[in-house]
Amino acid sequence: VISLNGAPHTSLYSPIIDDLRQAIDSYEVKNPDIPVITCSKPKPELITTSDGIKKEIVDQAIKPVHGESQHKYLINNGFTIIQIGEPKIIAGNIEDDFGE
Repeated sequence: VISLNGAPHTSLYSPIIDDLRQAIDSYEVKNPDIPVITCSKPKPELITTSDGIKKEIVDQAIKPVHGESQHKYLINNGFTIIQIGEPKIIAGNIEDDFGE
């Protein structure tokens, strides 16, 4: 188990990156049936491989999340946003970004 107390999505997490990579590599991650969108890059990209998913998990730990550009990409390309995780966070961010 890796304790992640602190400031996520910043370089302050750099000291745990090797442990995080090792933890992620201990799991079998299959290629997704549908593309996964990145949020660690200013211009979102679609991930279609298991290695891409693993890399994105690590990148998200130490890089800022670009939620607004991610939300715009999804909405502008006709995607339906399904929230998994902490209630109301994504919905609240979209409301903040777009007033929707």
